[in-house]
Amino acid sequence: MAGGYQTNGETARRGSNVWPDTGGGWNNGRGDSSMIMLRGNAHVVDFFESFDWWKARPHDELVDQGDMCLAEPGKVCALYLPMGRKATVRPAPGVLRAEWFNPRDGRITPLANLRSAGSWTLPEPPDRGGDWALLFTSN
Repeated sequence: MAGGYQTNGETARRGSNVWPDTGGGWNNGRGDSSMIMLRGNAHVVDFFESFDWWKARPHDELVDQGDMCLAEPGKVCALYLPMGRKATVRPAPGVLRAEWFNPRDGRITPLANLRSAGSWTLPEPPDRGGDWALLFTSN
C-alpha cells in the first residue's frame, strides 16, 4: 500500500556463515519451519485478492494518524493500521461491509455493517498484538 515490494527474505545468517556451514534460508534452499515469512505473504495475497485492488489508489487523506488507505471511493477502502492503533476514517457515504484482517494468521473478523456519513472512529481490533488491516466494501 505504500509502494513497497517484497521479493524474499528470512535470514540466511545461521551457522558460522563460513563454508560449509553458511547458514540457512529460502534464498539458498535451506529454509526451515521457523521461517514463516512466505506464509505471511500468502495471507497478504489472499487479502488483496478479496477486492479489485488494481482499481484502488492511495487515499491516505481518508484516515488519520499516518495510517495508510487504499481506496476506490464509493466501492472499497482498505486501511493499514500499524499495531492495531485506533484511527478515524472518512469512507464514502453509504452502507459498507467492514471486516478486520489479521495479516499474521489470515483470519477475517466481520464487523456489523456501517452506515457511513462523514468520519467514523474505528473500534479496537480483535487484539492489539500487531498490525491489522480493515476492509470496507460497498453493499
